[in-house]
Amino acid sequence: MTFTEELGVLHRSLMYEYVAYKKGDITQEEYLIRVKPLDIEIAKLEMATLQGNLVLQESFLQHALKLKH
Repeated sequence: MTFTEELGVLHRSLMYEYVAYKKGDITQEEYLIRVKPLDIEIAKLEMATLQGNLVLQESFLQHALKLKH
């Protein structure tokens, strides 16, 4: 599963919990307990995605032609 797919799954889970809270199926306390691990995983994946993009950009820049003045 790619970062994007995994992020999508986590975001859908987060929305599912939010809808349950808004409908009154769960309390605010229960909602916060349930979404904390989801938030942590989303943050990790987003950071990994950003770091991966930075690594790719850096490796590309090492091989790109540089202008000489």
